[in-house]
Amino acid sequence: FLERTVNLEHCRASAREEYAFEIFSDMQLQMDVGRERGNGHLFKTSLEKALFSSPAACIKSIDVRLKKLNKKYGFGDIKDIGVLESLRDALGRIQPKDFSRYQELLKLLNSPEYAWDRHATDDRLVIFTERIETMKYLAQHLREDLGMKEDAVQEISGGMSDEQQQKIVEDFGRTESPIRILVASDVAS
Repeated sequence: FLERTVNLEHCRASAREEYAFEIFSDMQLQMDVGRERGNGHLFKTSLEKALFSSPAACIKSIDVRLKKLNKKYGFGDIKDIGVLESLRDALGRIQPKDFSRYQELLKLLNSPEYAWDRHATDDRLVIFTERIETMKYLAQHLREDLGMKEDAVQEISGGMSDEQQQKIVEDFGRTESPIRILVASDVAS
């Protein structure tokens, strides 16, 4: 096996990312008031983890919470709904060109120093993500931005059957397979 090298890559947040993070940082949810810990506190921590995974992952977490809040409360009964909608709107404005970590990944994949050859049958990548929505986002946008066919970028997650996962792993290992990038959730790691 080749010796692995680990490099830390740094990138600056875009203006749209900074704006969304500012809303998140200033966010005080009613469900948090007066609690040392509990669902509200855990939710904001979970939301922060989703935010640092991708805008898509954070939007998914917000949508799930909004669905619960809208079932439980009437219009105007709790300000958390408006606060979360405001954050979701800011996250929705973050396009791939504004998603700094994604742009850094593209730059890395296209760099001569990294020397990845997407056409070489033995040069393949595995990208691990923390959230399913991030996995889906990366697979979709990598296909588009790298000009790759649908079957060249595959997803694998713990939500798939063992048979599906095994087939993808086996295909990934075959040189005649069209797969060049495997985007995997943490569960699939």
